[in-house]
Amino acid sequence: MDINIAICEVIYANKKFVEQIGMHSLNQVLGKSDLAFFSPHIAKQFITDNSFRKHP
Repeated sequence: MDINIAICEVIYANKKFVEQIGMHSLNQVLGKSDLAFFSPHIAKQFITDNSFRKHP
């Protein structure tokens, strides 16, 4: 699980998410967007989904 703020930066991620994306620490994830961890078409879908959840 990750939590993104309005500009789609990770502000929290649990240990399982950090491990699943191949990182070793929370500091490697914080402040980065989904574009840093996923292919562009997947990351854009995550960003769209997150925006939809915030602004129904």
